[in-house]
Amino acid sequence: MIQLAWSPPAGGDPRLVAMLDRMAERAEAIEHANAEALARLVGGEPRLMDCRPAWEALELPERVVLHSGPPIEWARMCEPMQAAVLCADPLRGLGRQRRRRPAARRGRAHPSGAVLITGAPSAR
Repeated sequence: MIQLAWSPPAGGDPRLVAMLDRMAERAEAIEHANAEALARLVGGEPRLMDCRPAWEALELPERVVLHSGPPIEWARMCEPMQAAVLCADPLRGLGRQRRRRPAARRGRAHPSGAVLITGAPSAR
C-alpha cells in the first residue's frame, strides 16, 4: 500500500477545472510563447534611451521625497531613514530646508527603491 497526498485539481471547483482543461489544450502554444518571452528577456541588449532628473522622469512636484517604503509621516520614520532624507542632497541646500519643514512631514513622501529628491538624475 502506498499513501499519496492527493487532492482534486483546482480544489474540485468545476469552473476552475474547465479553465485548466482549456489551458491544457493550448499547452504547446503556451510553452512556445513562454519560451519566446524568456528568449527575448535573456537575449535583449539594454540601451540607455534617456537620462533625466528623477522628478522630471516621474513627473513629480518639487520637494518630494521618495524612499524605500510606503508613505510615512516624518515622526514615524526611523532615525536612519530621517538621516538619509536629510543627507540626500546637501549640495543643493535641501537638507537645511528639510530640517525646518521636511517634505515627508507635509505628507508628500512616496514609495520608491531609494531616497531620491528633486534634481537627482534617473535613467528612464
